[in-house]
Amino acid sequence: MVEHNTGCERCHGPGGKHAASAAKTDIFNPAKATKEQASLVCGYCHVRKENEHFKSAQGNPREDQPHPVVGETYKAGQDDWRTWYPDGILIPGANPKQPLNQNYPKTDLENAFYLDDLAKQHGFYDSRKHHEAWQELIQSSHYTKNILACSDCHMPHALAKPKPAARETCVACHGTQYDYAKIMPATGRTADNLFMRSHTFNKNQNRPSGPTASGQPTYYYK
Repeated sequence: MVEHNTGCERCHGPGGKHAASAAKTDIFNPAKATKEQASLVCGYCHVRKENEHFKSAQGNPREDQPHPVVGETYKAGQDDWRTWYPDGILIPGANPKQPLNQNYPKTDLENAFYLDDLAKQHGFYDSRKHHEAWQELIQSSHYTKNILACSDCHMPHALAKPKPAARETCVACHGTQYDYAKIMPATGRTADNLFMRSHTFNKNQNRPSGPTASGQPTYYYK
């Protein structure tokens, strides 16, 4: 990342034309896009992948996905990163030849998703590692039935009013029918031995939940 944290263009695409005209039509707005397009913007980062096309300085596969054209960057709303060098990157769920119900030994995707009897019974492959939210979301009926995108629950920025907690957005459609803590158990282990909540939205979910960052001390990295 050249910029510290996430800049506007990471989600809205090139902004030069918009900056000059100030017109809303001259910038990509995920809220006005299809659910698939909006989720692709988030999925570019919130996904687990192993990149053989671009290696680290140590010669290991990278975990990010640089633009296939050297000098170019990902353009939200224009680029479909799922199609970039398909033979040089492993992204289960993005490539039909790389299904989520398969394990990938000797890679960073080894044991990345639950493939046990419970997964086969429910048809959902919950994450066992973090950075897999997009791969969980695309399995859900929320995604397959074009009901919602990531930004329908997660507001990256708030303008005129305070940003609501993502867990509070469920009641808009479901009321009190479901308990988010049960539907979304924390299954994906992070580097800090905490867990990220599942995004498969399996209403029959019965996996145990690990400790999440909620209620934990806040860490500030410099």
